Amino acid sequence: MDERLAKLVPEIKLPPYKVTDYSSVYVGGDDLKNTYQMIFKNGKDETLKSLLDSLINTNPKWKKIDEEYVYDTIFWEDEVVDSIIIRPLKGSATFINYKW
Repeated sequence: MDERLAKLVPEIKLPPYKVTDYSSVYVGGDDLKNTYQMIFKNGKDETLKSLLDSLINTNPKWKKIDEEYVYDTIFWEDEVVDSIIIRPLKGSATFINYKW
């Protein structure tokens, strides 16, 4: 999982985490959506929040929606859309891998 996240968002490294929930759903035809819910082992992370706030200003792929930081990207060659949603003040994140 860490390698996939490093490919998706190379400018950050998530704090130590535990995957607390996983789902895999076919959303139509052979399109597969994998969702991983993660909890940071040390809870909320103010340092990560500061880093994400600075990335919002320098990288247009990052968006902030309320207290969530969202990064979406498309890997055309692999027919994959990956998304990471980070909630540093809640100590959690969600990784979504969508293969079409």
